[in-house]
Amino acid sequence: MSTQTASTGQSAGLRERRSIAALKPEDVFMAWLISLPRGTDVACAAKAEIARIDRAASTHAGLSRLRDLLAQAAALQPGRAVLAAQ
Repeated sequence: MSTQTASTGQSAGLRERRSIAALKPEDVFMAWLISLPRGTDVACAAKAEIARIDRAASTHAGLSRLRDLLAQAAALQPGRAVLAAQ
């Protein structure tokens, strides 16, 4: 790979990370929620995402808000937190 190609790839990756970081936590949460496969226990999946966020140990305000949204989903009662299969 040429230096120019590697540089272009790195620039594209940086732009992508910046655009992801600019997303609203509510938009990220909704994208996550609708991407879950049918039959997924939403509360269990949310707890797994919370664990990932906690391991990152970030103080980013958007990530903190996303964690709060996931915590609300994690508190759903069993049976109500499973995406219905159609």
